[in-house]
Amino acid sequence: MQDTTPSLSSTDIVLNPAILPRNSTTFFDNWPHAKPLPTPAQIRSSTFEFSFEILHHRKHGPYAQRVLYIPHLGLVIKHGPRTAVAEGQTLWAVQKYCPQVRVPTVYGWCQDGNEIFIYLSYIDGVSLDSRLDTLSDTELQDIAVQVAPMIASIRHLRQPPQNTFVGSQDRGPIRDQMWWSGYEAPPTAPFLSVKEFNDALFALAAHLPMFPDHEFYRSFRSSFSDTSSIRFTHTDLATTNIIISRTSTEVMGIIDWQESGWYPEYWEYLKAKHTAPPRWYECLDIALQHPYVQQIVYNMSWFPRSGQVSKGSVVKHTSLHRELRCQWT
Repeated sequence: MQDTTPSLSSTDIVLNPAILPRNSTTFFDNWPHAKPLPTPAQIRSSTFEFSFEILHHRKHGPYAQRVLYIPHLGLVIKHGPRTAVAEGQTLWAVQKYCPQVRVPTVYGWCQDGNEIFIYLSYIDGVSLDSRLDTLSDTELQDIAVQVAPMIASIRHLRQPPQNTFVGSQDRGPIRDQMWWSGYEAPPTAPFLSVKEFNDALFALAAHLPMFPDHEFYRSFRSSFSDTSSIRFTHTDLATTNIIISRTSTEVMGIIDWQESGWYPEYWEYLKAKHTAPPRWYECLDIALQHPYVQQIVYNMSWFPRSGQVSKGSVVKHTSLHRELRCQWT
């Protein structure tokens, strides 16, 4: 639990885990086709009446996942150890309580053996990443302006004030890939406070040289507030997960919500900045409109970006620089 009880405004929506569809097999009455959804057996064997595409396939480890697309049905299917009911629950909640956010329609999910299968609508368009080099600065800013109210909307979702935690929406552990180490399992339970989350994040560097006494680590840890509010967070707002029109700057949707959940309010901004390509980096200040930008900017000065050690780092030890590049990229 947080040390202080968070306050709620008139625009906030309390999302109690108890209201989420919790059955391991759940289907909604929104499938638009006469032909039934493919069964797990058909999906595993890829025996479909229609042609299909494999959008993603990671074959090994507990994070293995296959994502299929059947164009004739406009259907996306996700399955594998990485797939969890929590993503379906998130999409259900976002569609119900934040209708201005463009997300895939979730038709349902089922469990077959040890696997979860999630059935989603396909959002027609292309990733922002695929057009990043052809869009002007003004066009990128227009896209950021469209993303801003969507993210602001989900941040009005709130936990019950007396039941706060950092974790997945169903009170499970966080699923953010920053916590992976190869195929090592992530935390197995939610963090009961922001301090626990910050301490665990800091501990990811435990194997690095001079941890935890070097000035880099002390400054890095002290820059993160242990009293931050907890907000609903997508946590993977990469340019690959923002879908735009093939021919204009219209934002068609935000996809890949499998890591989403309750995180410290700074995490969306920090994580997005960490993974952003250079041309999208400044646009995130428009898209996320974080109210504590100055504090986050200071945090970012200690958070090594992709392919480099942060310019704010005062660490000069060469081997430490090399290790940090490996740890945070």
